[in-house]
Amino acid sequence: MVCRLIFPALVIAATAMPARSEPVSLIKVRSEPAVVEVSPQAAGRRLVHLPALDFSLEIKPQCVNDMRAESLSISVADTRETVAFTDVDERIISTTLTLPRQQTAPLAVIDFCQIGEDRNQVSQELLVRDAFTAHLSLRCASDEQQFVVYATQPLDLTLLCKSVDQGPSADSAAR
Repeated sequence: MVCRLIFPALVIAATAMPARSEPVSLIKVRSEPAVVEVSPQAAGRRLVHLPALDFSLEIKPQCVNDMRAESLSISVADTRETVAFTDVDERIISTTLTLPRQQTAPLAVIDFCQIGEDRNQVSQELLVRDAFTAHLSLRCASDEQQFVVYATQPLDLTLLCKSVDQGPSADSAAR
């Protein structure tokens, strides 16, 4: 009996609320996949050790109600970058965030970039969606108030398989 009374009340409350028509502050983010060349590995190897990764980000911060953007913070793993807004009114921020090799774990892949029995390897490409996540925070302020807007952006990774005749990369030779 109690469930019957609560459920209709929740439906009425949810449908009676007006749609939000006022503008909201937000962070729009566009990212390009980081690209990594991988040397062919012996059959059965599944872990790819990643080098430092460069993620290109295009960020459009937007504060509303005559508020100004004070700062924008971007973090991936333990890498952080902060953009402080001064008198310059930047509409779009383009930046490259470099994730050091020490902050990436080996990536497990199956049937990618392996040397065949005939020792020939065809070029391959593999897109790994959501390999990392960027966390962004935008601080908007006016003389009377301030608040923070948060956003996340999945970061993709493109693996390119080198052909056997290219030889091992300096990164893989160091291991």
